[in-house]
Amino acid sequence: MSETLKNKYQVCEEIGRGRFGVISQCFSPTKNSFFTCKTIEKSLLADQADRDCLEKEPKVMLFLPPHPNILELHPSG
Repeated sequence: MSETLKNKYQVCEEIGRGRFGVISQCFSPTKNSFFTCKTIEKSLLADQADRDCLEKEPKVMLFLPPHPNILELHPSG
């Protein structure tokens, strides 16, 4: 997990785990709000196809309409 993320958010409990990473609940003291954070372990990416999928995921999510079951993306930096 990056130092920038640790400095900006209080990382709370793990709420999920996938092939490449971990989903955690995070708290932003500056916004006084909870967020969900997905961190990726890049060393687990086996090949270029994995890297391509990882790069495309946030781009695809930006085109999805608002929905209660779809996360909204927020910048981490």
